[in-house]
Amino acid sequence: MTTCENRGVRNPRNCNECLCPLGYAGKFCTERPKSSENSKCRGETVSATQEYKDLTITLGNVNKAEQEEFEQCFFWIESPPNTQLEVRVAGLNGTYPNDGCPYAGVELKMRRDPRLTGRR
Repeated sequence: MTTCENRGVRNPRNCNECLCPLGYAGKFCTERPKSSENSKCRGETVSATQEYKDLTITLGNVNKAEQEEFEQCFFWIESPPNTQLEVRVAGLNGTYPNDGCPYAGVELKMRRDPRLTGRR
């Protein structure tokens, strides 16, 4: 029997694989998903340290045109068990005078249940 990690559920059409929440991939939901084909960002897994690290990510559409599909780029920040992380968003460039996120967005998932929406 397949055991799904990270709150994934067994696929009812194929009991040997899992349906994973956004941000997880692989047969058992233990892998970081690949970035979408239309994204310049490749994503990575970063190990947290005692010192701050800078991570610059470029997302979105420089032409400010709405896209059929959102770019998706996944970063995982890992730390030892029972530690806390501090994440600072130093800045977001661009002006987007629209409601919602038709051009770009960032979501930080910090809850134990990865199915829940994180900070946006």
